[in-house]
Amino acid sequence: MKIYIDQYMTGLNYPTQKKIKFKHNDLDHLEKLLQRVKERCFIAVESLYSMDGDCAPLIELVELANKYNAALVVDEAHAFGVFGYGLVHQFGLQCKVFATVVTYGKAMGMSGAVILANQLVIDYLINYASPFIYTTAIADFHVTGLRKGYQFIKENKSLQESLQYNISHFRNSGLTSSSNKNSPIQILKFESTNQLIKIKNQLEKAGINTFAVFPPTVAEERLRICLHAFNTQEEINQLIEKIKENA
Repeated sequence: MKIYIDQYMTGLNYPTQKKIKFKHNDLDHLEKLLQRVKERCFIAVESLYSMDGDCAPLIELVELANKYNAALVVDEAHAFGVFGYGLVHQFGLQCKVFATVVTYGKAMGMSGAVILANQLVIDYLINYASPFIYTTAIADFHVTGLRKGYQFIKENKSLQESLQYNISHFRNSGLTSSSNKNSPIQILKFESTNQLIKIKNQLEKAGINTFAVFPPTVAEERLRICLHAFNTQEEINQLIEKIKENA
C-alpha cells in the first residue's frame, strides 16, 4: 500500500512524484503519514491482495481520504468477477473513490484494463496520459468479448455463490489460513523453506497446481492456493489431505 505525493519542482511546469509506503492495512500508520503530508496525495491500494488474500478496508480508507483531501485509487484486479463488479461497486463507493482500475486478464480471461472515474479525470487522461495517447485502439472483437464478459458476470451470480461455497469448505478443513474468509486466494504460511518445497512438490505429483512464494517476494514463505467455482468438493478434499499429510 502506497501514498503517491505530487510535488512541483521549482521553475518547472511538470510534477515529480514522491512515493511513501505505509504498513499493510494499517490505518493508524496511514493517518500519521497523511498528517505530515502538505501536498495533494494519492493513496493506492488493492481491494483484494494477491499475495495475502486479504482485503483493504475500503470504507475506512474513503473516510481517511476525505478527511485529509487525498485521492483514493483502488486496483480491483483480483476482486473483479469474484465479487461481481468488484468491491468498490459492492460497497457502493463509486462516487467516493477517485479512480478504480479494473484489469481484464483475470476473471474476464482477456487483456487490457479500464480506469473508472469522474468525467474530469477521464478527460484529463484522454488528453495527457501518454500510454493512452500513443497506443492503438483495441479491436472490435475484443470490445465484444468484454461486453459479453460483463453480461456473463451479471447473469451468472450462482458461480460467485459456488466459489464462496468452495472457499468455506476449504477454510473449514482445520488448516490455518491468514486470508480473508471470502477470498479465493488462500495463504498457508510456513517457517521452513524445505517444508514448503516438499508440500508444493507433493501437490504437483498429485496433479494439484499451487504456488510456492519465497522471500524476498514476500516476508514469509507461503503456499498460495487459488480456489475456483469449478473445483469439485473431491478436488478440494484431496488438496486438504495432501497438505495435512506433508505438513
